[in-house]
Amino acid sequence: MIHLTTNGGLEDLAAAELRAHAAALGIPLGEVVEKPDGRRGRVGFDAAPEDLPALIPGLRAIHHALRPLTRFTLPAEGALAEICAQTAALDFPELHTAGTFRVTASRKGRHAFNSVDVQVEAGAVIVERWGLPVRLKQPDLELRYEIMDERVEVSVQLTHAPLSRRHPRPAPLRTALGANVAWALLTLANRDRPPPAALLDPCVGSGTLLLEAAQLWPEARLFAGDGFEKPAAAARANLADAGIDALVTVADARDIDETFAGQRFDVIVANPPFGVRLGAQIDFREWYIAFLRAAAGVLAPGGRLALLALKRTAFNRALREVPQMGLTHVRIVDIGGLFPGLFVLERRPVE
Repeated sequence: MIHLTTNGGLEDLAAAELRAHAAALGIPLGEVVEKPDGRRGRVGFDAAPEDLPALIPGLRAIHHALRPLTRFTLPAEGALAEICAQTAALDFPELHTAGTFRVTASRKGRHAFNSVDVQVEAGAVIVERWGLPVRLKQPDLELRYEIMDERVEVSVQLTHAPLSRRHPRPAPLRTALGANVAWALLTLANRDRPPPAALLDPCVGSGTLLLEAAQLWPEARLFAGDGFEKPAAAARANLADAGIDALVTVADARDIDETFAGQRFDVIVANPPFGVRLGAQIDFREWYIAFLRAAAGVLAPGGRLALLALKRTAFNRALREVPQMGLTHVRIVDIGGLFPGLFVLERRPVE
């Protein structure tokens, strides 16, 4: 069974996209399983190996595709030696055909070793037994070791780079929304509807949401704002590099009803500040109230707003103060160990 990795909370979207994409390509799938073995952020499926090169690169909801090789439990003593012994027992086709390899390791839990130790020791076993040279960039074979407390899973990573980093950014910012999460926001915002005519991202950052929107709906008119010139300029540069025409302006998200007065949007998507660094300086309930009221002012009747909100309690309290916006969908998404709510709201008439 092949495993696809995504953010926890997006498994159903990744599974649905996999089925739809395979059907469009005429590729038969076997069983598709969300959270195989109870693992969040995973979708498992069966398909013919020869179909994978055509199937995997077109998926937009995932980070990586993996083929699990073995699982084992670490002993209380000699854990690193056990990892090396299990590595020495591996035998699969790529070991006979690859010219170079790399070991990548990740850990959760308390161990007497670190991830680099695993990479060095397991890598030395591969070099000694199979004679493969290490290549850290673009190896022919990447072995992935995931260590979760005493459990270890070893996989062949079928994707060299994360598919969620599919947009080159000539003007990168320190943090950027993953393209797969942006895709999920857009998909949920406009699910079961025709393509939007006009879309707004009022917290544009480096422009990921608009880069995704342009690929989903190439005919849509795209608008964006950000409260600071640096991200607005970065978004302009990134969008221009991708050949995307969008109006990006410096504007506070709480003032979009004034900035874009006279314009009506079918969809607004936003990744507002989480407040991890500046949380003490922001009254998030008041911020959300002001933003929701401004969004209601520029959404077309029945238009939708999809956003990520880390301060979920503050957001829910704010939502009660803006009756024009009705909640239609909510889920929790794991983004790097933070768990914002992904909310979808609809502009409704208020008597």
